[in-house]
Amino acid sequence: MQELKDILIQEIINNSNFIKATFSGIRRTSNNSWNKILIEPVIIKDKNMLQFNYFDTVKSITKNVEIEKFQTEINDVISCHFTSIYLRSNNYGKQIQITKKNKVLVKTHKNLDEVIVNKSHDKEKNRITSSKDNYLEMLGIASTDGKIKPNMHSKYKQIDEFIKIISRLTDWNEYKDQVNIIDCGVGNGYLTLATYNYFKNAISKDIHMEAIDIDAGAIERNNSKIKKLDWEDLHFETSNIISYDPIKKQDIDLTIALHACDTATDEALCLAIENKSKYILSVPCCHHDIQFQLKNNPSNNSIIKSEKHGILIERQGDIIADTLRYMLLEICGYSTNIIQYISNDHTSKNIMIRAEKHNDAVPEEKINEYKEFKSFWRVKPELEKLLTQKDIIKL
Repeated sequence: MQELKDILIQEIINNSNFIKATFSGIRRTSNNSWNKILIEPVIIKDKNMLQFNYFDTVKSITKNVEIEKFQTEINDVISCHFTSIYLRSNNYGKQIQITKKNKVLVKTHKNLDEVIVNKSHDKEKNRITSSKDNYLEMLGIASTDGKIKPNMHSKYKQIDEFIKIISRLTDWNEYKDQVNIIDCGVGNGYLTLATYNYFKNAISKDIHMEAIDIDAGAIERNNSKIKKLDWEDLHFETSNIISYDPIKKQDIDLTIALHACDTATDEALCLAIENKSKYILSVPCCHHDIQFQLKNNPSNNSIIKSEKHGILIERQGDIIADTLRYMLLEICGYSTNIIQYISNDHTSKNIMIRAEKHNDAVPEEKINEYKEFKSFWRVKPELEKLLTQKDIIKL
């Protein structure tokens, strides 16, 4: 597609104001394994280069490409047959759509806000969260001069990696006007504040965010934080999860549940499914319900000798519980995968369930797979009970 290639060369190579190119949209007939590709300018050892970031559902790879080798690399990108390309430059953007007949349609968005880009790749690591964000100082993560405190680097890394995952869910700049988010079991609110800051301040997106926790003391402390920050579109409420009634019902874009203990994770997933949340990010914490069912079911003794190997039944319970959640999300029309969102060095609770709503259909084969898996382990997960009670699924 020479026409498309010429446009990309003009906007990326010959344009000193180029900021980022986003390739997305996959044709069903394509053999491409990548869901999205980003191209951004970087400076490495005082040399101008282009950074190509390739993403699929479970991993990403990064290539730093010399300008002279751009045409070879872009040929590979074009061969992936993405249907949507967004080229962002200072003060304007170009949306490119590729039709089924390979016709190139271009729409220019003029007079966009100017963006200041730090292209340096040598002086600081590839962070999406600025250490100078004022909420980090208030949380005690950064000092007054905007530097991360020595004992808080692990927490800062955890925040940054989580925000990177959010940023890659979709092209939020091209998403609808306002993003509506529910955060369940927020605790001290570190990642809640980071999420709000990313949308409101980092990418200047209109946001409505509701954050809930059953701990009234935690909610009071979090409300004190946002009062100091003057963040009006972030609302902390004392509530259990399953009975919470969102303000923006049926219009939830992202539901978050990070380290919600045991069946609180199931309640958060049920809340998200019930409100047809477009995206779900959940990091489960402890799986006592399934562990208890495994340990106290005599028929499982031939599979797991719980009396001798308690640690094995605990870890087996973790895997079984999250597999059942994964399968139930798919039954409810979500494309779902399990990822490790951060290294074990930063937190042992690092398995994330990442889901995206696609349809309301219930595929029969998914239901049968779920029933067989559940029957084999002789357990009944809390999420199934909740979804059944609310008449969302019938199994």
